Amino acid sequence: MIAVGGGKTIDVAKSVCEQVDLPVVTVPTQLTADGIASPVSVIRTGPNVVESRHARLPIGLVVDFDVLRHSPAASARAGLGDLVANACAVRDWRRAAAAGRESTDDFAALLAEAASDLVSGTDVESLRDGPLEDAFLHRLLQGLVLSGLAMEIAGSSRPCSGSEHLISHAIDRLYPGTARHGEQVAFGAVLCSRFQGEDWQALRNLLVNAGMQSAATGFGLSEQQVVAAVQAAPATRPNRYTVLDEIDLSHFALAPMVSEVLLA
Repeated sequence: MIAVGGGKTIDVAKSVCEQVDLPVVTVPTQLTADGIASPVSVIRTGPNVVESRHARLPIGLVVDFDVLRHSPAASARAGLGDLVANACAVRDWRRAAAAGRESTDDFAALLAEAASDLVSGTDVESLRDGPLEDAFLHRLLQGLVLSGLAMEIAGSSRPCSGSEHLISHAIDRLYPGTARHGEQVAFGAVLCSRFQGEDWQALRNLLVNAGMQSAATGFGLSEQQVVAAVQAAPATRPNRYTVLDEIDLSHFALAPMVSEVLLA
């Protein structure tokens, strides 16, 4: 099967090919997420319900930079958000290993971090209004492909999916239509970096510089709504151990940290 289009089209094609044992080649028309080259698909299974499932790893990736260059800047911003969240996900993975819940693959973790570094250390200001620059698109593409390979090596989405993805899934369930997946993941990464005791402000500043002010400030969701999403997040994937399993999820404990991020 040849899957031409955005993330939803590619995810459905990869999922179908896994079920019927067919190879798949992906032809992304925009760089919105690492699903273009990963063994994972996010499938909508019902109203306000999405499910991450194992999918067929593409045997090839075909890219037309003329098409990508004219794709919406908002799509590339979502891809950036999905990619910079890797650092948060890897930290969660290592927490799970330290807690004796699972083991890490150091090479997969290194690939995921390297993928994030490809864009986090570069100029992202062209993403504000466009036009999209080839140099950045190449870095974004390479990073998303590396993320997909990291997941294949790990045998799961753990190198690129942690607490920040759980919060995005919770937002999908509680407040459907809030934002693109990559934007929600980016906001989740800022929030969870705060929970992890990491430099969340540097990540927030990166998002602002890329024109992702809405993602950096919580999409207009209230403090109470964000707290509710954080509290609901672990249930979206109960067996995925993250920082959310180690912190107090009461409103009393969460509200000050959430408020700090929203009002920064």
